[in-house]
Amino acid sequence: MKNYTVKSNGTSLSIDTKGAQISSLKIGGLEYIWQRGDEWNGSAPILFPIVGELKGEGKSTIIKGKPYHITIHGFAGSREYSCKVISEDEVIMSFESNEETRSKYPYDYKFSVEFKVFDGGFKQTFIIENKSPERMPYIVGAHPGFRCPLFLGDKFEDYKIVFEKDETAEAYRIDADGLVDDSKSEKVFENGREIPLKHSIFNTGALLFEKLNSKSVKLINKKGKGVRMDYPDFDYFGIWKMKSPSAKYVCLEPWTGMNDCYSEDGIYEHKKGIRYIEENSSVSLEFTLTAI
Repeated sequence: MKNYTVKSNGTSLSIDTKGAQISSLKIGGLEYIWQRGDEWNGSAPILFPIVGELKGEGKSTIIKGKPYHITIHGFAGSREYSCKVISEDEVIMSFESNEETRSKYPYDYKFSVEFKVFDGGFKQTFIIENKSPERMPYIVGAHPGFRCPLFLGDKFEDYKIVFEKDETAEAYRIDADGLVDDSKSEKVFENGREIPLKHSIFNTGALLFEKLNSKSVKLINKKGKGVRMDYPDFDYFGIWKMKSPSAKYVCLEPWTGMNDCYSEDGIYEHKKGIRYIEENSSVSLEFTLTAI
């Protein structure tokens, strides 16, 4: 595994080749990314070709009439990526399908991640090229974790999550098997678009949202300082941390799909949010993170 760092003025972004996972984001000398630890040994994993867990026997899904076992969040986060492009402020990493990946997900493709840093933040772009002789279903997502509190003197409870538009959607929850009962949901928004943070709201796991009105969200303290994420290409959104009060981070997660639901039949192409890439075509999906 190697690590690459790209910079722009007072902003630096470091990415590991294993999983193309961001390991550091420093803006004006302040670290924004969770630095891994006992409370969570990740920092910004990539999720593909599933998000969350599967419901089938042995955590499997049916593709082309056959069961395929895929572990939580898929395998893109554990692959070793090749660094294809590197400049002062940009890096592109990629991996291609092989015999091992086809044993879990029977398609041929090239999966690339582009990181472009700018003064005060970065843009992350997923580029998926379908090299199969058929259209390819897929789900992809990001899972970056941000230190919370960010600033000296703040407490976790000083922060809130604020969406750009008023929301009426309720949050799904994940059970002990990593699955979602989508017949049940709960209200979490205050004042239409705010979620005040407290450790207890994560006692039953992540907050999962389907097709929110918003395409932008902020994690901010009482002074309005923090980060803003813009995610124009994603229809699902997750907010997560481990329930322990010592887990001082919050993950903001734009996805194109979600965990298997009990209402679903276990067929991959029937999952919530499934998308397709036509033969000899590619898709590009991006989100932007900006310090505010």
